[in-house]
Amino acid sequence: MLNLHRLIGFASMTVLMASHEALATPAEEAKVAAVISAVAVYADNRDFTTLEGFFAPETLIDYTSLWGGEARRLTPRELMAAWSGLLPGFDATRHQLSDINVELDGEQAIAAATVTATHWLENATWTVSGTYDYVLVRRGSQWRVSAMTFHLADENGDRGLVQKAADRIDEKAQ
Repeated sequence: MLNLHRLIGFASMTVLMASHEALATPAEEAKVAAVISAVAVYADNRDFTTLEGFFAPETLIDYTSLWGGEARRLTPRELMAAWSGLLPGFDATRHQLSDINVELDGEQAIAAATVTATHWLENATWTVSGTYDYVLVRRGSQWRVSAMTFHLADENGDRGLVQKAADRIDEKAQ
């Protein structure tokens, strides 16, 4: 009887390992990278309804290297409210991602990407560059961002454009 229990335990462990290995494929890494890329594209296109679907029910957002303060846990709706309260105030934005690296660990992925984000308003620009670190979780067949941390490396242009963009949004709301 003991041998049967060992055999069942070994078989269960083998199935778990095989499913973990099946998940850690180049195709799954590509799915994670596609979600990360989509976040940038949908944000730049101001499609906050679609963008909301790329986030976990709660996401840790950390822009402390840029703004100070503390990282915040936000629902997708809260995050979209924050982004839609700023991004449409710019004439255009472009979050250019490169060097997306993904490591899979079961139902979680850790990723990093280099980013240059340019924001245009009238005849001025504000550009920040650095890296993003991401944590994504798998829900069914979909990957969702559960943490996103920006690490500022460089900043050029007029940071004051951020307030001007926010003011534009406030003026439109009145």
